[in-house]
Amino acid sequence: MTEARDDGDPYEQARHNAAFLQAVTRAHLGHWDVLDALWWGSHPDEPTPDGTTSPNERLRDLQRRVFAADGDAAGDRAVGDALHALEAEITAEQTAIAAAVAAARSGRRVPAAGTSAAAGRQGGSGAVPAGAEVSGDEGAVAGLPGSESFGTESFGTEAADTAAGAASVSMADAPAEPGAPSRLAPRHRVLLGVALAGAVGLGAVVGSQVDDLAPWGVAPPPASDAAPVTPTPTSTLEVPVLAAQVFARAQAPRDVPLVPMPAAFEPGSFRYLGSAGWTDADGNGLTDSPYYAARGSANMICLVAVPEGSGYLSTCSLESDFPSAGLRLSWESTDMLQGASAGTTPMVLDITVAWQRDSTIETRGSGRVVAP
Repeated sequence: MTEARDDGDPYEQARHNAAFLQAVTRAHLGHWDVLDALWWGSHPDEPTPDGTTSPNERLRDLQRRVFAADGDAAGDRAVGDALHALEAEITAEQTAIAAAVAAARSGRRVPAAGTSAAAGRQGGSGAVPAGAEVSGDEGAVAGLPGSESFGTESFGTEAADTAAGAASVSMADAPAEPGAPSRLAPRHRVLLGVALAGAVGLGAVVGSQVDDLAPWGVAPPPASDAAPVTPTPTSTLEVPVLAAQVFARAQAPRDVPLVPMPAAFEPGSFRYLGSAGWTDADGNGLTDSPYYAARGSANMICLVAVPEGSGYLSTCSLESDFPSAGLRLSWESTDMLQGASAGTTPMVLDITVAWQRDSTIETRGSGRVVAP
């Protein structure tokens, strides 16, 4: 029998222990290749060793096209549908592989299933018959130390029960824990460059963040089938996103941006949060550079800013994954430059706006002399 590797990484364990791989494969109800799914659990943003692109990377590419100010698919329904479909696929596949790992490590009876390509590559003396129980000695599937990543997280039977129930597969000896919250792994962010045209030919580059889905997370496993351990909620689930309460009030005229917005944002969801400018160049009663709360697709909450000069900036996050540091946008304001009188030193203002979970707004600015 292949010697088991108990190094905390299910992918490495599956590669070096055919019995464990067979157990995971038989319990796996997803459509991704088992080894690929295990790899992305430990390396969510990296291609597999054979070069298959990460679903998270494909998701970020679609998010850039839909939500970035310079995106080419803001109003493209087909791209929006593809974004939603990929989000749903990732969520379903994460649940499926987490449930399979939980079932394999708990040593429960798992349903018979066809052997995947991954299992075929690892077949041999370590094969486990359909419906057989996998013990810790035979399959080296004992619980491993937990941490924030998939690779070292111990997966609970609650995730396996959820996936098995959704597929109408009976695991009579598995205690269900419906409603138990999940642990969320750290978010991954990508910076998107957005060019803004400033006064007197001054160019500015700002960054817009798009947060992707937290890739993996389930509750820790019970010590045995008869004595499940109740998961402890995380701070992400305990702390409400008070910022979202801004959408409870009715939309007023000042909530509607003067700059046309793409279909990626719900038109009726815009709510004015404040302004970062000094003047009211358009005479609409609001100082320039206003910023808004808005709803995007797939239950996304967005911070949208409209700097004076041109265009807009946006950063979005799932409401359930609202950043602890808040949604943030930064840009270069030429408001001070435009108001500079003769004989004064031309300056611009570097602006940063942060919309916090508790609904507070932080606006910071620092002046910078414009080189002659």
